[in-house]
Amino acid sequence: MGIGLFVLLYVVAAWYYPGGSEAHESEYGFSLANNYWCDLLEYRARNGHYNISRPVALTAMVLLCISLAVFWYYLPKGIVSDPIYHKAIQFSGIISMISAMFVFTRHHDVVINVAGFFGSIAFLGTFVGLFRTKKYALSWLGIFCFSLCCINYYIFETNHFVWILPVVQKVTFLVCFIWFGLIDIQIYRFQYGVH
Repeated sequence: MGIGLFVLLYVVAAWYYPGGSEAHESEYGFSLANNYWCDLLEYRARNGHYNISRPVALTAMVLLCISLAVFWYYLPKGIVSDPIYHKAIQFSGIISMISAMFVFTRHHDVVINVAGFFGSIAFLGTFVGLFRTKKYALSWLGIFCFSLCCINYYIFETNHFVWILPVVQKVTFLVCFIWFGLIDIQIYRFQYGVH
């Protein structure tokens, strides 16, 4: 539900975004090909106008981070029995989401690094748990998600292929949301004995 509300609020925020992007400062409105998610979180749009979409985007970001923190809390219960992996996934996932909540601040780059570091631990622990429980399809889809996150980070840090980053970012969101949803179904089945 949290991801669904995030997507809805994302669409609303994008609809009201005044315009401009790193590629084209004077363009009108939000461009799926040129704008980043973080553009919606700025006080001013890239075209210099006051960003009226910011409150909606901030609400969406907080909602997404809280939803994914809850996801990381419940995730280990359905896939790992080892208490060390269990706590590592919970702790790392929750810290990653709490950190990510502050991506709108002037410490954007630090937040990305901290959230990425802890998120990587949560992802890797999850892959181990999924492989051990023979949930191979979910494992490989998760590895694909993680690979997309790494590609985002590489482009962000190096500026190589930066022109395609806005599109890669949105594809990464979509694939990760699908993976989170499939894992949620798995957790639900485990919790309630549904097969």
